[in-house]
Amino acid sequence: MLFNEARTWRGQWWLPGRDELRAGVLSYDPEGGGLRLELVGGLSAHVREQVGPRVTNVVPDDGFFAVVLGAVNGRAVTLQECQVVHARGRTAMFGGSDQGEQDLSVGAALFGIHLQAPDDPMFDLVETSFQGLTAWAGLSAITVTSSAARPSAIGVQFPEDQVANVGQDVYRIVHWATGFNPTRQGNGTSISVRHEALLNVEPAAPSAWSTLRAKAGHVIELVSLARRSRPGLLSFRVRQAGARSPEGHPEAGWVDVLWKQRTAGARDERVAFTAEERGFAETLSHWLVKRDELKNAVNLVQAVWDDGWYLESAVLVLATATESLGSTLELPRKMDEKEYAAMAAAMLATAPPAQQAWLRSVLGQHLNGPSLKQKALAIADLLPTEVQDRLLPSVKKWAQVLVRERNNLSHSGSTSTDWQVLASLRQVTSAVIYLALLVQIGVPGHRIEEVLESDPYLRYACERSARDLAGS
Repeated sequence: MLFNEARTWRGQWWLPGRDELRAGVLSYDPEGGGLRLELVGGLSAHVREQVGPRVTNVVPDDGFFAVVLGAVNGRAVTLQECQVVHARGRTAMFGGSDQGEQDLSVGAALFGIHLQAPDDPMFDLVETSFQGLTAWAGLSAITVTSSAARPSAIGVQFPEDQVANVGQDVYRIVHWATGFNPTRQGNGTSISVRHEALLNVEPAAPSAWSTLRAKAGHVIELVSLARRSRPGLLSFRVRQAGARSPEGHPEAGWVDVLWKQRTAGARDERVAFTAEERGFAETLSHWLVKRDELKNAVNLVQAVWDDGWYLESAVLVLATATESLGSTLELPRKMDEKEYAAMAAAMLATAPPAQQAWLRSVLGQHLNGPSLKQKALAIADLLPTEVQDRLLPSVKKWAQVLVRERNNLSHSGSTSTDWQVLASLRQVTSAVIYLALLVQIGVPGHRIEEVLESDPYLRYACERSARDLAGS
């Protein structure tokens, strides 16, 4: 079941523990609508309480259902995080009526199982495919061999699985290749091979599907850094714990999962680093060690990779990313903590009582920490010398403009700076943070130099920096 294909399913739907069945259509729109359930009649979890003779109190629900169960084409379906977004007829007031209609947004759909609760630990394996994984794996399915008998033999060979043991979890990149089709063209022969990689994650113990999604997401985050683009998910399924596939039924026990997420876009095979360069196990283990301290900066800089941002908003987000990444560095405070505390206490003692609460909040320890400018300069110093020289001809000028625009936008809500300079500030700051993150996750300097040379976005950032952010 693919994330980039629109689908509809007709079936029967009900709440766990309830007998009322409702006919309806579940639809999936990958272009923005996500999952939606349209019911004839409605679902309701309202509570009726008999409080006296012929007197009943009805406590209505809030229109949110953690789990809705269904059956489509004989297959069990579990819907999660369902919220009524529109109701017509008697359903709108009382719920659970055959009269009227009800539309619900759906957070996720699991095909092949009925779960009674969203976090039921029912699964022992996840298998997913997403953009960029095959390129990031760094292995080829085509091998060229040479011998006296066959001087230029070309063949297809399945690469070995790439395995990383993290704690008691097993992460595995599984390769497969099909379509070995040689075609004679003039004096040569062309060969067409389809090579794809899948990610499997096997937890130490049966887990909720959302837990497995988070574990797979750790690898997706790493691939997004390698691609400088968040990859679209292609497929996602989990296996029921203890399920065994009978002979001739390899799909037994598998549950397909859909939810609204970023859909696949154009293919781009450029990656800043691969899993094979240092080994999948070392690369993933190092990322998981660094992830907690870097994830906020990663999320912020990835956000502005998407189109549709106003320049002012993007600059503020990137300034926050600079603060976040800078906070992971061991930068000195302005004053010794005891001296600062004594100074703050003396200032509070002289303040009018009505202003002490305000002054106390202003004088918090964060004021004694490194400034945005200090953090920006420290981040720039992480970059290899040749990269910094090309990307930031004037490091101080870039840092000054970043601080000035953050202050203008934060304190006054506007800026008089030319939009071209703001656009350059956005692109250059995004490039600086991205390349600094590569340094922090262990990408060697020579690879970062190659990335700066090969990525058109980063090369253009160098041009904009020299034009708008150079000089004193």
